[in-house]
Amino acid sequence: MSTKFGYTGDTPPIVAQASGVDFVYVASIPQPGKSNAILVRDDAKINALADVRGKKIALVKGSSAHNVLVQVLKKAGVAWGSFPSRSRLPRPSGRPAVHSPQPRFTSKMTTTAHPPHSVAALSVRRLAPALGAVIEGIDLAHDLDAETIAAIRAALDEHLVLFFERQTWTPEQQRDFAGRFGELYVHPLYPGQAGLPEIMILEYDAHRRGHNDVWHSDVSYIATPPQASILTAEILPPLGGDTLWANTYLAYEALSEPLKTLADGLHAVHDFARAFRPERFAEYGIADRADKAYADNPPVTHPVVRTNPATGRKALFVNANFTSHIVGVSARESTALLNYFTTHVTQPEFQVRWRWTPGAVAFWDNRWTQHYALADYYPEHRRMRRATILGDRPV
Repeated sequence: MSTKFGYTGDTPPIVAQASGVDFVYVASIPQPGKSNAILVRDDAKINALADVRGKKIALVKGSSAHNVLVQVLKKAGVAWGSFPSRSRLPRPSGRPAVHSPQPRFTSKMTTTAHPPHSVAALSVRRLAPALGAVIEGIDLAHDLDAETIAAIRAALDEHLVLFFERQTWTPEQQRDFAGRFGELYVHPLYPGQAGLPEIMILEYDAHRRGHNDVWHSDVSYIATPPQASILTAEILPPLGGDTLWANTYLAYEALSEPLKTLADGLHAVHDFARAFRPERFAEYGIADRADKAYADNPPVTHPVVRTNPATGRKALFVNANFTSHIVGVSARESTALLNYFTTHVTQPEFQVRWRWTPGAVAFWDNRWTQHYALADYYPEHRRMRRATILGDRPV
């Protein structure tokens, strides 16, 4: 029998959707309902193969189940291929790793050529140990194929924030690209691009100083905060205006065990009104919309520690901009805990800093990072446009 398949970090469901491949993969948990991907971590999971007849499978040589799985698959008449070695699998998402060559597949299968702008054209250059990578060889103005979208998603899972330089795409193309990853959010305060409310404009100059120089994750004040945001530089000041991102996986993992245990059991309130006061609406000439925006965005409660459902990895999920208080403790305790957690996230060891250039694009995972936009360029002019991709409820 013959088959074709690719791979991508911790997101086998996305590749399965993109290339019609069903995976057995030892590093990730497929999302229910998203694909036919099957997880086999050890011999105890072999029973999961009862329903694999007619599916395409990739195995990992060196895993405890590999030899038994091969026999089961042969007996079931299922097509299969193999990675060369378990030791050469990609690392889990977001963890620092030294660059190593991509695994080459050795398998009983046919191969297909990559179309233009496919995975083969993707080049990743890491920026910092904590997070961040520059993606080269991709023109975001193109209508990218599903395999390339999957490869970008995989790179985002691993590096948490991606940078694309010298892009010349239009607001419409930015919206369409962002829409490949999920539903887009329309902000109740910030103006949108003319005719494109999903593309938010962040513009500051001598008449309006930047407001985003505080560590935060975008739109954490809704029940299903964004999974990601995509920001394009349109007009930049001569100096300044850098953006910093912090890895909140690492922030959680750096806590002592007693603090992890405490944080794991806490929930916190995130409040739209905390950051967007009535005067902010007046500043944009939309004071009459404030009451409706507050009614449409009541406070919500999220866990202080958010867990990645695909990997089980945990991250701190409170921020100085939108988190008002911790539930179930006194006001003094809430203030002390929030001050500690929000300050802890900002350690330089967890960060990457990006100096913008014209046409640069940043694409970050909003679930496992926070960011800080320096306003040191005032009174110079800075204009950025952002697409915000909705996510799911934190758990």
